[in-house]
Amino acid sequence: MTPAWVPDTEQKAMRDLTRARDDMKTQERKARQQLNAFVLRHGHHWSKGRSHDT
Repeated sequence: MTPAWVPDTEQKAMRDLTRARDDMKTQERKARQQLNAFVLRHGHHWSKGRSHDT
């Protein structure tokens, strides 16, 4: 048999936190893309020199 590594409570908590952050960043990116598409679809444009994703 091959020994299995079992993470302790602190490592499990860090893994959960990292996964939650990744999920939130994915949702944030999707929402930003949807907002940009909505703005462009309605004929509006971002001003010159200004980033559209901030």
